[in-house]
Amino acid sequence: MGKKSKKKRQENQTRSVGDLADNVSRTIPENVEAAASGNISTFFDEFPDFVNDMQSALVEVFGEQLVSDNRSNIQRIITEHLMPGGGWVPRHTFNPTMSMDFHAWCVDERGVVHDYPPDQLIKGNHWTGDVVRRPWDVNVVVEALPYIEKLTREKFFDKNKHVSSVQFLQMIENSTFPVNHCYARAKILRDSDPTRFALVLGSLGYRQLDGRVFWECG
Repeated sequence: MGKKSKKKRQENQTRSVGDLADNVSRTIPENVEAAASGNISTFFDEFPDFVNDMQSALVEVFGEQLVSDNRSNIQRIITEHLMPGGGWVPRHTFNPTMSMDFHAWCVDERGVVHDYPPDQLIKGNHWTGDVVRRPWDVNVVVEALPYIEKLTREKFFDKNKHVSSVQFLQMIENSTFPVNHCYARAKILRDSDPTRFALVLGSLGYRQLDGRVFWECG
């Protein structure tokens, strides 16, 4: 009976978090994302009404003891469970100050994904090897692309002018392409045969044992 009750509570909490996250994604102030990931005092001082509403909702989901008046607890819950771009909710907007928070891959004409091997993807605390990819909405891609193109040019292509496209493709084939350069990798592969490959921007996550996905990127 105890195990079933515990499992039921976990299921209810998961659904509650999902409902709360869905509500937050529709109502969250535009600059809360930056504030929540930075100075916690700024976050509380600039958005007191939002924080009060959020705290009341979090108490219902996580309980008074966990949330209480502890600002770091509230921030941790918000960033880990609710904020888009890393955490339990994938990104739904694009923030130029977080322009590195994305993932890119290719899909061929048969729908096969072409990406880094799983063991070369980011391994955070929630890495499971069970990879999940979620393409961004078109409007987010349109907004993000200029920043990502500029970033990739400065961080990768300008520094690797001595490497030919053929050499890059060989690296992709041999799984020796530099890690943490997913957009450059996908762009090179797409440009090698645009009729075969489509480049996709989106979020990368790992499915947990309870079925939830933790989004490491985007």
